[in-house]
Amino acid sequence: MTKNHKIDDLSDDAQIQSIGSFFRKKTAATWGVNLTFFPPQDKPSLSASYASTLVRKRYLNPTLEHNLVGYSRSASIESTQNWKVTCIGECPALRRKNTLKVEASQFCFTFQGELDTTFYIPQFELARVLFFQNGYLSRTALEPDCLNIEFDITVNPLTGSKNIINIPLSSGYPVSSLNDEQCRQKLSWILLDPDARASYESIGQFQKLNGFDKKGYRFWDFQFTPPALPLCEFDFKGVFDKETNCMFVYEIAAMRNISCKVPSMVSFNHPKFRENLKADGKKGTASTPKPAMDYILDDDAETNSDNEHIFLHAPDVVFEFSKTFLTEKITNKKHFGASGRKDDEAGINDSKATQNVGINESTRTGDVPQAELNAVMDITENIYLYQRKFDFFQQMVELLVTEYGYTINSKQVHELPNMVNCSKHLLSDGKPRYISVISITNVIGACFHILEVDTSDTIKPLSTQLLRLKSTIDWEIQILEFEKALVKRSLRWDSNLLIRFCGRKRFQGVPHPSTESSNKNFLSKDSIAHWASRFDGWMRSII
Repeated sequence: MTKNHKIDDLSDDAQIQSIGSFFRKKTAATWGVNLTFFPPQDKPSLSASYASTLVRKRYLNPTLEHNLVGYSRSASIESTQNWKVTCIGECPALRRKNTLKVEASQFCFTFQGELDTTFYIPQFELARVLFFQNGYLSRTALEPDCLNIEFDITVNPLTGSKNIINIPLSSGYPVSSLNDEQCRQKLSWILLDPDARASYESIGQFQKLNGFDKKGYRFWDFQFTPPALPLCEFDFKGVFDKETNCMFVYEIAAMRNISCKVPSMVSFNHPKFRENLKADGKKGTASTPKPAMDYILDDDAETNSDNEHIFLHAPDVVFEFSKTFLTEKITNKKHFGASGRKDDEAGINDSKATQNVGINESTRTGDVPQAELNAVMDITENIYLYQRKFDFFQQMVELLVTEYGYTINSKQVHELPNMVNCSKHLLSDGKPRYISVISITNVIGACFHILEVDTSDTIKPLSTQLLRLKSTIDWEIQILEFEKALVKRSLRWDSNLLIRFCGRKRFQGVPHPSTESSNKNFLSKDSIAHWASRFDGWMRSII
């Protein structure tokens, strides 16, 4: 959770100690998850809509930048098919940790990795990273046959492939999430990859089969069948016991090379998709809804389905498929108006007031707007799908790793935000302008962020921006502020924001290497090497 998301029922800096069983009243639709916190909380549970944020040892409502908890270890697997199922209480790495009764009986997977290390992964944690990208996917996973009801997959008559996903108005999947490329990709994988879909649907099947009713409630210990994940790579954080060479996983920080049987292009169709045109028939400028500065998430509030979902970020996780694919929205309807906004997107909201919102499934009689927590999926291979616009930049970053010992923490590529009365979010040919955002750490553990904007239309020069943030706790909010200011200022970095988020002398614009006038799209190896050398020099100077 970032600072602008606060859960109303919890105190500041509440740390999750354990994750227990699921439960719901038999007369209600909302599932809860039993939790243990430090310090103890008056409400020892949260709704399943928060699943993307529920990680052992994570702090909710943080007021400080807490150090990462746990020992880090990476592992590669042949497949999950030889994994064994056991209970958390049986993990040797926890024998001196006083495993709490609330989670001792919870299911986990165990397998033997390299150097004969035995890993214990809570089943809920693996499912969280695989499937629970937002509140909708977290809730619907608990009910059998939900995907068949909510989505209709049809064959593209041009390709003969099942790659058109039709979403009826009755579906609860938020349109705001469908406006996001990464959300569409994760949903495509769940719906179209046979192994992923069977795994997701096994959650509801286990709930129906093994859940039990007691005193007006239904209880269930989370369990599912994982996809095979051949040759998948993991980054773990957890507790490691040297004596038994055993690791209990608190958090899966990254998953790479995830098997993906999905067509190269997936189309989404929703009744609310429409292309809005200005009165002169030209495409209008879309606007992106901006969250207010502070939101209070009320776990018990009834949310209103008539309001636009408020799109909030949960802590990110690296999630890389073994192959690349693109998604698109089908806009068959056209609407003429003055502003020309796309779909039903709301305008920019610059209010900084605190607002109460709900997190659970909405109804027409709800009192507050519905928020949707979306974990940022870092699908790095997609950088190559955008006409290799960042090819030379990527080569420079790789040199920082191979020649100077830096470690890449995360990479993202996404469109710059669409702003009212602004046009620089588009290239001169009308296509979206992308930004590449990279988090990188040097050999002594100092973290930097590098921002590179696509200026392939050569409309104006823009240096690559190097940042040493005061704090990364609000990075999702800060990067949005940087991007909005960049578009508003016609592709100029906002020095006031740089000073505010980094401090003086803790940021640097690094110019691009010069190119031959006869070929502006070519950089020599020597130029790229010199570019990397300058980055290394600047990072050394602003530590």
